[in-house]
Amino acid sequence: MPLFVLVLSVLWQSLVPWLIHSSLGSLFFCDDACLILKMRSVIVLHFISKLLVAKLP
Repeated sequence: MPLFVLVLSVLWQSLVPWLIHSSLGSLFFCDDACLILKMRSVIVLHFISKLLVAKLP
């Protein structure tokens, strides 16, 4: 397994619970900046997963 894929999978596993936790925690207390940050995180994760799928044999 390439180091690149390993690093991304570790990042993925640490980001997903954080995203879920932060979105649940601030579901009712979320200002515009918080929403923008969350959307950006989701978009970044989406592109990372697309890259991962593209790199797989």
